[in-house]
Amino acid sequence: RPRQYSYYKYSCTSTNNTNTKSTKMARSSNPVESYRREQRRKEIKKNKSARLKARDVRVATTRTVTEVQDEITTLEKKQTFQNDHLDSTDTRTLERLRKELKIVQRAEEERIEIETKEREEALHNEQMRLRQYEKSDDNIRSINEERYRYAKMSIYYDPVMNPYGAAPPGKPMLYHMFGGGTTMDVRRACLPPELAAKDGQGSA
Repeated sequence: RPRQYSYYKYSCTSTNNTNTKSTKMARSSNPVESYRREQRRKEIKKNKSARLKARDVRVATTRTVTEVQDEITTLEKKQTFQNDHLDSTDTRTLERLRKELKIVQRAEEERIEIETKEREEALHNEQMRLRQYEKSDDNIRSINEERYRYAKMSIYYDPVMNPYGAAPPGKPMLYHMFGGGTTMDVRRACLPPELAAKDGQGSA
């Protein structure tokens, strides 16, 4: 009887192993189940990629080069102090920080490039606007009057030869000053006595 019992036990074990193998073979040979597993793997991979991309975007918009570099320096000093050894957590953190540094540096370069282009475009638009504005004689006259509204206070003023009181090339802009003398500060400028008497005022 012991032999029969052992044989029976062996037979059951063999049968169970055979059934398990058959189940695995049936599962692997089922095309629907294989397709679902493949789709699940693709979904997991896609979600992981999306999370990494979102994290990179967050790093690029919220972190600075100085901040990331300081954290890297801290870990590198720790590594040096521990004879070039870091535990697994610090090692992964250091690897991630080095990746973040590249991301932040690239984002910084892109921001500078965009800001430079925007400034150049704004300057170009302003120059085009001024060119359009300066085309008419009235606008030119208006610009000159605004630019040289203190013309009569200029020591170079002449009603015929230099009505705008512009300084000769290479000369500083000088004005008549209260109490006599000259000044480069238009806030201290005044009309000369002869013009003040003609215009009936002592200053602009």
